[in-house]
Amino acid sequence: MPLLFLFGPWIEYGIDRQLTKHTYGSATVAISARMGVLLRLKFIRGSQTFTIPLPLSQDILPSAIFYATIVPTLAYLIFDRLIIQPYVRLEEEREQKKREDEVREKQVERRREAMNAQEVLRSFVEQIKDKEGSHGLIILEAYYGHLLTSIINESSLKIIDVRIPLQTLVKDSTLKIETTVSKSNLTGFYDPCIGEEKSLFIKYSFHSHIHTVTYKDTDPIILPNRIDL
Repeated sequence: MPLLFLFGPWIEYGIDRQLTKHTYGSATVAISARMGVLLRLKFIRGSQTFTIPLPLSQDILPSAIFYATIVPTLAYLIFDRLIIQPYVRLEEEREQKKREDEVREKQVERRREAMNAQEVLRSFVEQIKDKEGSHGLIILEAYYGHLLTSIINESSLKIIDVRIPLQTLVKDSTLKIETTVSKSNLTGFYDPCIGEEKSLFIKYSFHSHIHTVTYKDTDPIILPNRIDL
């Protein structure tokens, strides 16, 4: 930001900039009858401060004032274009990659937890299906994730099979999930496509008739649908 100070016979003006995430720099021109023209460069990084005084002229000369004003400005523009901007972009790319790696690691861990949970629940599925019988509510297929079309691509990394955890939630031929938060928080689920729109596709049998339904991620679920009764 531009600076201008007037102290009687002393005039001082300059500019300061944030050079990098942790480094600030400033260039100040001081003009006085006693000391002439002085260019002062200052750099601050963390708790460290470096000051470089550069006397340009013992007299107040227009040429000295001109060079003291123009040269630091041009030097900063060149330094900014050739060094600072590429460095800042590189740092931003590193930070972005670090965040993506952290998200990916968490996603892998959540997937592992979901698959382990499904293995535990698998033993209960047949018991529930036997209890429901052929006329009860049986989950035939269920997929959760980024469903772009009505055709489910089971090999997609953005879709997971959630038939087992949904079947274990069936009680007395009814499936109720009344929460309106993301279904990725349900046991046996995880988010396979972080940041993208998610849906839940269910194909189920009720009274020996097959039905399909698709819900948005935060929609509450009550099956069977009234129209299927």
